[in-house]
Amino acid sequence: MKHRLTSDLGALRLAARDQLDAAYAALLPDPRIQAIRDAKAEEARRVLAGDDDAPLLVAEAASRGLTLDALATLVLDRQRSERGRRAHVETARQTLQAAIEAAGSPAEIESIVTKFQRTETS
Repeated sequence: MKHRLTSDLGALRLAARDQLDAAYAALLPDPRIQAIRDAKAEEARRVLAGDDDAPLLVAEAASRGLTLDALATLVLDRQRSERGRRAHVETARQTLQAAIEAAGSPAEIESIVTKFQRTETS
């Protein structure tokens, strides 16, 4: 009986972790958009180092009425801010994953997931 409870608890843990992973993934930027942001950040670093080969930033700076240096600074500031936000999301996800692993019963696992769902929707 104990072996079955352990197996069931393992399956519950896996399902709960998968559920949390999916919810946290939704809090992160779309990977296609993130790829563009990463490319713009790379261009921004080059611009601030004196290289003006930055087609993404040149087009955006012109459309927004900004200098290339001003836009490069904005892009890098936004990237730093986003990295901080992603770190916060990942820390929260890892904390819940650890709580799920430490849970000793199905009720504890359910409680962790339920508390997360309440916080996520409020």
